[in-house]
Amino acid sequence: MLKRFCWLLVVALGWLILGVAPALALAPDIQAIQQRGVLRVAMLGQDNPPFFAENAQGQLTGVDVDLARNLATTLGVKADFIRTAQTFDQVTQLVYSNQADVAISKLTVTLPRATEGLFSQPYLVMRDALILNRLQLAQKGLQNQDALVSYIRQFSGRLGVITQTAHTRIARRRFPKAEIIEYPRWSEVVTAVEQGQVLAAFRDELEVRQLVLSQPELALYLKTAVLSDSLNLRAVLLPWNSYNLRDLVNQYLTLEPGVLTIEKLLQAPIAI
Repeated sequence: MLKRFCWLLVVALGWLILGVAPALALAPDIQAIQQRGVLRVAMLGQDNPPFFAENAQGQLTGVDVDLARNLATTLGVKADFIRTAQTFDQVTQLVYSNQADVAISKLTVTLPRATEGLFSQPYLVMRDALILNRLQLAQKGLQNQDALVSYIRQFSGRLGVITQTAHTRIARRRFPKAEIIEYPRWSEVVTAVEQGQVLAAFRDELEVRQLVLSQPELALYLKTAVLSDSLNLRAVLLPWNSYNLRDLVNQYLTLEPGVLTIEKLLQAPIAI
């Protein structure tokens, strides 16, 4: 008993000599951020409201921006947004190379990405969707809903996607018979569908619904289809060894009141 007491006393004295209290010892991934005083947040350089966008005053706004700032506040530091990436794949590389502590940028959870980093629990659950050229559908005799559903399951036409995104890889896996055509921007993908350069465009249901709401006249030329058997998760990406920070992010997402939904996002004000 006396020997055990002496051992504990030596350990306690050791902590005091080092000037560190054992209860205050922090996980290395969290400690590095707090010592730096900044949470480095990778975010796509192109605006993508309502997730992230600059208003007329040059201020970043959006649900991803709020999430990043709230996490930084929880850590007792400021958020530093790194927006050098021009594609979503480049956003992930900032995390993999430890140039960023987190990526909060409307990132889709995929297995290839999860092999190089850690994902938090999802903060938004969506489905995938298509927009299709009505004229080409009519030419193929696909006005009937059942016929259209059957065709989509075996899609073999030209399919537009944004280059270097998760949806490029998802499209190749889900539609192996399709001819995948990549474009730099979503607006170019939509134009390609309008002009008949591709039969359809593939992205998440939020972007498709936003498009129809913002440009209702497109309904004359384009048809939308939500893939009910799909699952599109958006989460925070972290370096492979940031387990403690990932746990903190998960706790924040669990305790944060209110669940983010597509309906809420469609009602979110756009940065002006």
